[in-house]
Amino acid sequence: MLDGQMSDGHLMSMQDTITELRHLALAHAKGRETQTAIPRVAISRCDHCEPSTGPTPTFCEPMICLILQGAKCILIGDRALHYDQPSYFISTIDVPATGEIYRAGPDRPYLSITLRFDATI
Repeated sequence: MLDGQMSDGHLMSMQDTITELRHLALAHAKGRETQTAIPRVAISRCDHCEPSTGPTPTFCEPMICLILQGAKCILIGDRALHYDQPSYFISTIDVPATGEIYRAGPDRPYLSITLRFDATI
């Protein structure tokens, strides 16, 4: 790994972790957003978004969001940011944005896990 590339073993381990997180999220998600027992951690699930949720105005608070399944586009100003599994979005400040889930359905719902940052900690 001297050249910065992942070995096949590390890549498989990461894929196994994503698969395990996806199974856990599917088992515990109770709706569009489910708060977990872990403070500031939520699971998002959308299985009725076929073919799209349509653009939804939102406010991205400081957080990290790991996409486990499906795909999402976030528009910040005139910049479109596309995320699918296993990518992530990090926001370190409050940012107005527009979001759209564009790859999800009943057989393969959009899934993500979000950790909201608390500036007081």
